[in-house]
Amino acid sequence: YYFNGNYSYDNKYLFQVMFRVDGSSQFGSNKRWAPFWSVGGGWSMHKEEFMSNLKWVNELKPRISYGISGNLPGGAYEWATMLASTTQYGGKVGLYSNYLGNPDLSWEETATLDFGLDVRLFDRLSIVFDYYHKNVKNLIYLKHLPAVTGYNRQTANNGKMTNQGFEVTVTPEIIRTKDLYWDVSFNLGYNKNEITELPDVIKYTWGGGNGVDKTIVGQPYGSWMSYKADGVFKTKQEVYEYLSKYDVQIGAPGVGRIRYKDLNGDNVINTADMDWQGSDQPKFIGGLNIGASYKGFDLSAFFNGMIRDAWNNSKFYTDLFQGWTGNHSVRLMDAMHAWNDYEQTGVYNCDTPALTVVDNNVETRSSTFFIEDGSYVKLKTLTLGYTFPDKWIKKARLSNLRVYLQAQNVFTLTNYTGADPEGLGYPYPQPRTYTFGLSLGF
Repeated sequence: YYFNGNYSYDNKYLFQVMFRVDGSSQFGSNKRWAPFWSVGGGWSMHKEEFMSNLKWVNELKPRISYGISGNLPGGAYEWATMLASTTQYGGKVGLYSNYLGNPDLSWEETATLDFGLDVRLFDRLSIVFDYYHKNVKNLIYLKHLPAVTGYNRQTANNGKMTNQGFEVTVTPEIIRTKDLYWDVSFNLGYNKNEITELPDVIKYTWGGGNGVDKTIVGQPYGSWMSYKADGVFKTKQEVYEYLSKYDVQIGAPGVGRIRYKDLNGDNVINTADMDWQGSDQPKFIGGLNIGASYKGFDLSAFFNGMIRDAWNNSKFYTDLFQGWTGNHSVRLMDAMHAWNDYEQTGVYNCDTPALTVVDNNVETRSSTFFIEDGSYVKLKTLTLGYTFPDKWIKKARLSNLRVYLQAQNVFTLTNYTGADPEGLGYPYPQPRTYTFGLSLGF
């Protein structure tokens, strides 16, 4: 069910109302349907009499809106108890279910308040600005169940989260003549995310906290609970001083091994020194579109990028020889040479841990050793085209003819040592591709 209404008074005062009732088979029969709505208004201020003398202001329109929207769960049948087959019982086929359905699974709701401003000046410069505040409730999460129930998990609703920030797009038309056109469009976004409420059953558990007394409530979604690495031990003297000061209950410090900080100041290195170390939530996201044309030629380029920290999972394999037995990074060659030098000088001069086959220092544990600057700028697409003049193509009975060459993922500027800062985890690097195209119109 859907209703959308728009009203304009004197072509200056704008109002919009939307109401809808959505239903989805991804929810059980108890909570399948939910109402959502929004209201908004705008004021075309530039059309007011008191703005009539400001000829260089082509548009000035403040906006405000508020509304409720809904989000779906990730799976199709998370409301239902599903059965699966197994042959673990004496080789016989049997049915089992470790996932408990939830007929009361309901929509995750987001309430959004938005203040916006549309501006156009000198018939050349356009600016669109939005500030938003989003409150998310009834978070959809995976609840783990006691083994005595016969199930181990269930999808449920609970918890709250906020997002607030701004988005701005600036588009100047730098050159606009008969033969030459050049414009640039720049956009920038900032978002602050915070978990504000969680159910008690996961508030302090792993993923929601440290399992004891620290919770992700008050932190951004996806925050990292880990130890804080403090470089590697360079000399035996550093190791002796560390061991004389701290009671090390986890790990075995040594030259070339990662040093971990005592975050709670009790002179003991143990799990109590784990704390929140940030998240990969972007601090800023930006994009830049450049478009230019001269007679029949056209050129466009799109850059995107962000400022953020990144958890480089691949360092488990590339930088820790003890992590696995497959291929590693060439940085381990630096570590090998540094160890050879250490045997001569007594100083291990390398930031990559020394090679070892035994993880006595437990360096595969979660720590800031894996956190890097994940910021980047990428030239995502670059296109050069040519449109043939009408007088050339009419003889061939064509209405238009354009040829173009496009390159994608042209280059990336970053300090991130993983495969691709645009897609974290274990991705393959995005390939650089070249495309030649021909567009015909008859």
